[in-house]
Amino acid sequence: MRISIEERVPYLEVRRRGRKAYFYYLPKGSAVTVFGMTKATLATKAPETATFRERLEMAVVEAKALNAELARRRRPAAAPIVPTYKIEGTLPWLIAETQKHPNYLQNAVSTNKRTYEAWFPLLKEWSAINGHPDVRSLTTPVIQNFYEEIVAPDPDTGHRTLAKGRNVIATLKMLLRYGKAKLTGMPDTNAAEGLILARKTKRSTVWTVDQMALVKRKARELGRISIALAVDLGHDIGQRRADLVDLRIRQWNGRSFELRQKKTGELIEVPAIESLRLQMEELIQGRNPGPDDHVLVDENGKPYTGDTFYDAFKDTVDKAGLTDLWFHDLRRTCVVRLARAGLTIPQICAITGHTLKSATTIVETYLPRDATVAAEGIKKLEEYESKIASER
Repeated sequence: MRISIEERVPYLEVRRRGRKAYFYYLPKGSAVTVFGMTKATLATKAPETATFRERLEMAVVEAKALNAELARRRRPAAAPIVPTYKIEGTLPWLIAETQKHPNYLQNAVSTNKRTYEAWFPLLKEWSAINGHPDVRSLTTPVIQNFYEEIVAPDPDTGHRTLAKGRNVIATLKMLLRYGKAKLTGMPDTNAAEGLILARKTKRSTVWTVDQMALVKRKARELGRISIALAVDLGHDIGQRRADLVDLRIRQWNGRSFELRQKKTGELIEVPAIESLRLQMEELIQGRNPGPDDHVLVDENGKPYTGDTFYDAFKDTVDKAGLTDLWFHDLRRTCVVRLARAGLTIPQICAITGHTLKSATTIVETYLPRDATVAAEGIKKLEEYESKIASER
């Protein structure tokens, strides 16, 4: 027996077989052929004890929901929303284009991730707040205001995020350079150039022997043997964190480390001092690693990533009761130590991987004008004067 109740709910039908009633959604015509609706059995979740009326009410609710979906499908399709990264000239579009450029892809992954991509979301957010203006319309005063918003003092602490402001502007400057090559009508001058930026405070922190000993001792207490080794690696051969985190056993030949620096692509070979050679021998004897195994691993023997190493290192320094010590400070500390030992600029560059061209920058940036360096200089001057006097 078939009872049609189409007048109540379209496409809802009840069919009886003996004393049992079954509820169906049976679309017809264009509902099936054009809009893709299909037959469905309704009220299937009704309990065994449900009455006919209770099951019918459940079927009506389900049929109405299906008809609402049919109505949605029948509505004329709205104009598709074009993602902003596909709208030529917007910052999201320029970011997407830049990330596809061969020069950008040739950068080290860590460089793109930490130097540029960390700030892309903030630039996209700023673009969205301002209605995604065309980058060709950006002016220096507009970008100056953006910078001042970023570095505005925190109302509670008064702290200013000056490094963040510089990094965002440097990233925007890079993007606008790409825009010059990708877009017609770009201004001749880069709108992110010539801003008035807050004076940068030069970081000159150098680790002391006591600080190194304290951090290494705490690392061993925490079972982080590799963190202790990393401190010595940073101090003795002055390499960047990314290069040390990725350092493999095959890059150690028993006397020196062979590295191709990720940031510069420079291939260098750095001999190890005796204490570092002994640590590497102990590591190899204790772990028996394969050639492709990482030198630095966590407590579970798994290789560190840049982020997990950062977290473990910072936690170790914090638990050692020290503050404001960065791993990158060890690179500076290495340069200072080598200079104090009397090494020439070319010798320092050969160890740390800087180019000779950047020798002046090394001295200016990394080497403090302190009493120890001055005393070493005076000592050498006295030795020279004594030698000249003896030759007269």
